[in-house]
Amino acid sequence: MENTFLRPQSAHLGDRCADAAYLALQEGGAELVSLGEISRRLRMTKSGLHYATGGRAGLIQLVLRVFGDRWLRWSTNPYRANDDVLQLPETGDEVGAVRMWVTMAELAAAEDRAGRPDPCARVAGYRTDERRALSAQLIGVFGRRPSGDEFASVHVMVEGLRDAVVAPVDPLPVWPARRLLAAHVERLRTVGPRGAIDPRAPQPSSSEISGLDETGAVPRDQSAADQLGRE
Repeated sequence: MENTFLRPQSAHLGDRCADAAYLALQEGGAELVSLGEISRRLRMTKSGLHYATGGRAGLIQLVLRVFGDRWLRWSTNPYRANDDVLQLPETGDEVGAVRMWVTMAELAAAEDRAGRPDPCARVAGYRTDERRALSAQLIGVFGRRPSGDEFASVHVMVEGLRDAVVAPVDPLPVWPARRLLAAHVERLRTVGPRGAIDPRAPQPSSSEISGLDETGAVPRDQSAADQLGRE
């Protein structure tokens, strides 16, 4: 099946490295985003990939730039049927992309601690672009400019739900996550700034968060989401 985040027909080294890093991450974890693993998947020698990219730091910078562009096109895409704000994952491929983006941000932070700030600066640039897109999307949804609290509450919810969906233990299924975000945005649209999250307000129960109904049964669309994740 076609994967939005892969470019298997490209001969460009950056595309090939980003594809290999994405697949390695899905199969094994962040430790596989390495010169040795990527070179093996590209059928190159480790020394050849080192020369072509400038070593591990250069590989991370290259993958971050190429995959970051793919990520931004997906996360800020205004032409989609199911969301009016920053993209939440819907398919297993998209869940993998969120996991990839979180990992690349962590690798960028590690590079920064080692005295190489460029990857972190690039991540910050992508995050700025996402915030600009979110602001424009919320203006379209509300018919007005969102308040600072409204913007912050939606932005934090998007990022928190993405993290919950890709959690390594007991992840939140994608469809309950999408319902939570849609309900929050609709509340802000109809109630206004008073609809922003109040930390003093009662928190939803665990069954509401997981999407279970009052009997404890899993809704039909949640089962479909779980099936997507398994596939």
